Amino acid sequence: MNVATITIPEEKARDYFEQYRDSVREARHEERVEEDRMMMRAFKAADQGLPLLHLTDSMRTAGEDELHRPRLAIARAHVEWAHLERRREGGFTIAEDRWPAPNARFSIRRFADGTLPEGPWIGSGTWRAMVPNIPPKLRPKFKLGNYHVLWEAEWLRIREVRAPRDPFLLKWLGGELYAVLAAWDLTEIERAVLADHRLRDARS
Repeated sequence: MNVATITIPEEKARDYFEQYRDSVREARHEERVEEDRMMMRAFKAADQGLPLLHLTDSMRTAGEDELHRPRLAIARAHVEWAHLERRREGGFTIAEDRWPAPNARFSIRRFADGTLPEGPWIGSGTWRAMVPNIPPKLRPKFKLGNYHVLWEAEWLRIREVRAPRDPFLLKWLGGELYAVLAAWDLTEIERAVLADHRLRDARS
């Protein structure tokens, strides 16, 4: 997957991390504490050698396919499907549920108008993409729901099944910034098992 990432020399990242960490500890500027925490998390990840990405910029750069669907999808790592809704103005949502609640916070990702070019409206419940499985050696130690997967989406009709390829494992740092923890490609065996296992869900 060709996604532009942000990299910072580790020695510079360490210096910035310590500056923002000290500011947060001492609460020097209360009106900036939340921003400082986000900066601290981002520079800490960079100090660990992790590339960063800006999600909306990545979506915009990847663009859309011939049916005006975003080429990338994102979802929390513990779910099986991501569902698409697209507005004519180029904004869209990617939700974990086929019919997401209006007040959903963690199970839906909203992208502003203009992220993609203007195009047709795509209603909720029409297209979904299978969330990739994470190989055991790359799975984080903590709950999968604390992490995200970004991948090249194969948008499918509700009763279709086709396993995805080429994902990234991400850790949300705040705002639009994510740290890239791992990248891999599913083997043909993994894709076959994944498609077979989720076929039951596709028929439900």
